[in-house]
Amino acid sequence: MAQEDVQTPVFQFERDPDIGFSPKESYIIHNENNGDIAVFLEYDKLMEIHLYDSLYQKKAAFTSPGLPRRFEDIVGYLITQTEYRIFSRADDKLGSLVFNISDRTTTEKKFDFSFERREELLHSFTNNGVFYLFTVNKKTNELFLLRYTGGEEFERNRINIPEMQFKDIDGEAIDLYDLVVVNSFFGAKGLSAVDNNSVINVDAASPRSKLYIHDNILTLALDREYTVTYLIDIPLDDFNAKISTIEKPKLPEEPYGSNSFLFDEHIYQLVVSKEMMVIEVKERESKKVLKTFKATKDQPIEFKNSDFIMEGGAFSEQRTKVLEKTDDFLRKISRGDVGIAVNKVAGTLQLSVGALMETFQIGIGGGAYGAGFGGGAPVVPMAQMNTANNVFQSFHESKTLRIECLLDTSFNHLSGKPPKNVFEKMLSITEYNKYAKNETTTRVEDGFLHGYYDYREKKYIVHYIPSR
Repeated sequence: MAQEDVQTPVFQFERDPDIGFSPKESYIIHNENNGDIAVFLEYDKLMEIHLYDSLYQKKAAFTSPGLPRRFEDIVGYLITQTEYRIFSRADDKLGSLVFNISDRTTTEKKFDFSFERREELLHSFTNNGVFYLFTVNKKTNELFLLRYTGGEEFERNRINIPEMQFKDIDGEAIDLYDLVVVNSFFGAKGLSAVDNNSVINVDAASPRSKLYIHDNILTLALDREYTVTYLIDIPLDDFNAKISTIEKPKLPEEPYGSNSFLFDEHIYQLVVSKEMMVIEVKERESKKVLKTFKATKDQPIEFKNSDFIMEGGAFSEQRTKVLEKTDDFLRKISRGDVGIAVNKVAGTLQLSVGALMETFQIGIGGGAYGAGFGGGAPVVPMAQMNTANNVFQSFHESKTLRIECLLDTSFNHLSGKPPKNVFEKMLSITEYNKYAKNETTTRVEDGFLHGYYDYREKKYIVHYIPSR
């Protein structure tokens, strides 16, 4: 996939001419087993699949009548050799729509199981051919993983968490639920899923409750308290969790904003006040401090490689502007949801440090927010089709203030200009096309596929964007 001209589509197609209206959502799924690309166009009562191989040659296209209309929230997918199964929900019910590629047929299924009272969906994901629902019970503080492997029903597994008293900043006991489903400054709740193989921005890293999946282990990183990070490791083979606590660096004035980010075998912890900012890099297992970066409001930040970048804004003609002073940067981010994200680019570590300043909805489709089972009101964010799409939607629908920092693998600061953000390249494709709707993206080998529906052309268009 060595396509360098991101403005040139790698493939495009017209929607089914027998459908007399435009799609309301679109989704792209990359089949990692054979490289196929599946594009789904969702309508009020129908769903359409267009399947392409790894060379962008069309293999199949057909339409399903879909599940009843109330099953409108897509929560994930599962791929087998011949089938693409899309899961959707209606309040406390779950159903699936199966597209059989071999015989071009579709089947619908409603699952016959119930969720416990006060149970809320935190996240849904596919790992090693298994589809999971990750839930928390607000009343009992229990965590559950519900697994689906292709049979008739889901299998419920309670996560065995060691007895431990979680504490708030005053030393008082705090419920696990309140650590996992934590409010942001903007009222949003929930969990952010992190894919370290993708590209992560400050906005996606700003939630104080994050989920990582590595080597069949689910890790919860909980940063509600500004003095410590709680890490809960959950093996997906036996569900016997292990908890560790890592203290954060301290600042003279309290309270202050804080967060963390896991990358490789290290944890990056950030604490920020209007006077000062500290970043510590530690070995995760030993908790040994490997590197410390400090900045104060009266001095330039020596370890940054970019301007102070204010980015985003739903009603701004100019998406990006630059601040001049460290004082302004620290004062502003200390009022937002602070975050730190780590990406590796050609062997160089790139840190994005700053805060989410504002969120808004601008209707590009594929949003990341869902509802707790048995609730009905938005409760917690969850992945829909993939985490890369959620990061893109978050980037598109938020305002952030950040700096970019380049480090070598020993965490020494490097000089140089940071590369352009891959999501900026995606936005440039449709920046001046007012007919482009239903934008979505997915990670593929060495890059991303970004698709949208052009209402004027009545075509769905897909571009390939290299990771860097």
